[in-house]
Amino acid sequence: MIRHPIGQAARPLARIAAPILAAVLPVLAAGCSLTVPLVVESTSTQHSPFGSIDGATPISVQTDDGATLRGVRVESGAPDAMLILHLLPSRVSVEGGIDAGIRRLPLGPMLSEFKAAGFDSVVFDHRGVGASDGPAVPELFVEDGMAMWRAALELVDGDEGRIVVRAGSLGTIIASELIARGARPRSVVLYAPVRSETVAANAARYHGGFAGWLLAPFIEKPRGADLVEVLPAAEGQILVLLDGESPYLPDDEHAAIQSAAERGAHPVVVTPYGHQLLVLRAWGFEVAQTESGGFESKSGLPPMVEEEKWFRAIRARAGEGAGADRAEKGKR
Repeated sequence: MIRHPIGQAARPLARIAAPILAAVLPVLAAGCSLTVPLVVESTSTQHSPFGSIDGATPISVQTDDGATLRGVRVESGAPDAMLILHLLPSRVSVEGGIDAGIRRLPLGPMLSEFKAAGFDSVVFDHRGVGASDGPAVPELFVEDGMAMWRAALELVDGDEGRIVVRAGSLGTIIASELIARGARPRSVVLYAPVRSETVAANAARYHGGFAGWLLAPFIEKPRGADLVEVLPAAEGQILVLLDGESPYLPDDEHAAIQSAAERGAHPVVVTPYGHQLLVLRAWGFEVAQTESGGFESKSGLPPMVEEEKWFRAIRARAGEGAGADRAEKGKR
């Protein structure tokens, strides 16, 4: 639990918060709510994967209200390739890469390794991020994710069984909404998941200090189905990779997601990484294909065995399905 100072130590914070509250509380009293900018612009564009990945091509999709989301498509060339739809966390960008402390890392190596393993990939920047139209509109965050899903469906000729959804942090809210709306991808992998019901308030408490704690109950939550409600009844293959600790998922909510996944018979792995490091592990560090056909990190961090086995099994099933299709065509 995150604790905040009280008594003497709290007085300087209270003096800082007072003018903020004086301005905001009348608005709250009028029945309004506050919006937290959860999707944040990635600050650098020097690591764009365009032109640096063999076979990478720009791709775009229009949202229902006419905004254009831009990203990249990476094709493996494998005839039986599954398509990975990457639903990015905040502060991760196709154009700007991922924050790794004192530097940024590109998404290119990760996309290239999936390509080498026979997976296609498609990834878009959220509205207001990278080359996508802006500004960011928090209320449309999930609907923008639905546009990304539609684009992925078009790439596989409407066969959602050829899509693997790989979602991290805020991207898991989109994945949850997809499942709630009846989408049935071949597989879903959730990295450092958060809850739509609480992530905005938790973020306000963590980043906003004392004032954030006072205002958190009035923060407007992002639209989207909550994982705790979705996971118990969700069908299909879902792997949940939980962070060991997270400011966006307190202990009780961490346990709630784990319990919801287990009730739905979905495997759960509690990793040794905190929230940011798990996101970095998933998108920023280069991964290598092993002799057994799986994946491991080149970062020096211990490989997540369950993740490695999961993608190996997906690839094997895709190959078996393609082989069966070819055999059936040969009989005709």
